[in-house]
Amino acid sequence: MSSTKQYVKHIISFVFGLCIIGALIHYGGTDNFILLISNMSKKILIISICIYSISWIFRIIRLKDVTSHFKADIKLKDLFLLHISGYALNVLLPAKIGDVANVLYLKLYGMKIEDSLASVVFTRILDLLAAGIFTMSFIFIGLKEPIINKYVSLLIGTCLIIVIGMVFFRKISIFSRIFNIIENKITFKLTKGFISIGKSTHVSLSNLFATRILLGKCILLSLLIWFFEILTLYFIALSMNIYVPIFYMIFGVALANIAKIIPATPGGIGLYEGVIVIVFSAANVGYNDALAVAVLDHLVKNLYLIVIGIPATSMIGFDTAKSIKLDLKSL
Repeated sequence: MSSTKQYVKHIISFVFGLCIIGALIHYGGTDNFILLISNMSKKILIISICIYSISWIFRIIRLKDVTSHFKADIKLKDLFLLHISGYALNVLLPAKIGDVANVLYLKLYGMKIEDSLASVVFTRILDLLAAGIFTMSFIFIGLKEPIINKYVSLLIGTCLIIVIGMVFFRKISIFSRIFNIIENKITFKLTKGFISIGKSTHVSLSNLFATRILLGKCILLSLLIWFFEILTLYFIALSMNIYVPIFYMIFGVALANIAKIIPATPGGIGLYEGVIVIVFSAANVGYNDALAVAVLDHLVKNLYLIVIGIPATSMIGFDTAKSIKLDLKSL
C-alpha cells in the first residue's frame, strides 16, 4: 500500500471516530452537551489532569523494571519520552502504530528487537490483566446481590485471573515447537527472519512471566495505573457535578479500554465513549451526563498524550518508517 493510501486510510478512520462522537452528541442534543461542558469546574478539571499524570509515573516505573530485566540502562526521562510518544501515535494513527514505534524506540536505545517486542507485549498483557481484575471487582462487589461474601469473591476472582494467566504463559512451550516446525518448513529468507524473531520474543516473554518478583511488582504497578485512570474519570465527573456509582466507573473504564484494542479508529475514538455511555446508562446515569463525562475524560487523556507525546517524538528524532525498512533488510 502506498504512503498516500495509508494517509487517506488514517484520515478516514479518524473522521469515522469523530462521526461516532458527533452522532452521540447529536442524539442527546448539542445544546445540552455544551451546557454541561461549559458549567464544569476548571479547578477540579486541573486536579483530574494532575491525577492522570500520576498514572504515568507508575507506567514509567513499570517499563523501567521490565527493560532493566534485559540489562538495558535507559534513563527514566528517555523512557517517558519514548513511551508517551508511542501512546500519542496510537491516538493519532490506527492499528496500534504507537506500539510498533515503542518497540523500535527501545531497540534504538540498545535493546534486542525480541526483548523490546517482549517488553511492549508484556506491559499490554499486564494492562489487560489489571482490567480483568477491576472487572471482577465490579462483578463480585458492584452487583447488588453478590453470590457469596463480596470480599471473598473478589479475592477468589483475582487469584483465578492471576493463576490462569501464569499457568498459560508458563505452559506455552508449544509455541516454541510450532515456531521450530514452521521455520524448518520454509525457505524464504524474510519469512524465516520473522519466525526467528517470533521464537526469540517468545523466549523473552516467557522469561518475564517466569520472574515472579518482577511479575508481582509489575502487576501491582498495573493496578495502580488503572486506579489513577479511574480516579481521573471520577474527578472529571465531579467537575460537572455528575454522580456515577464508583463500581460502574471501574467497569466502564476497564471495558472501554478493552474495546480500544479493536483497531477501528485511532485511540478508540468513538468506541471508548460509546462503551462508557452504555455502562453508565445501566447505573441510571442520564444519557447526556454519561456522554459528557465520557467525552471529556477521553478528550483530556488524549490531549495530554498529544500535547506531550508529539514534541517527545520530535525530541527523540527517530524515523520509524526508515527504521522498519532497515530492520527488514537485515532479516
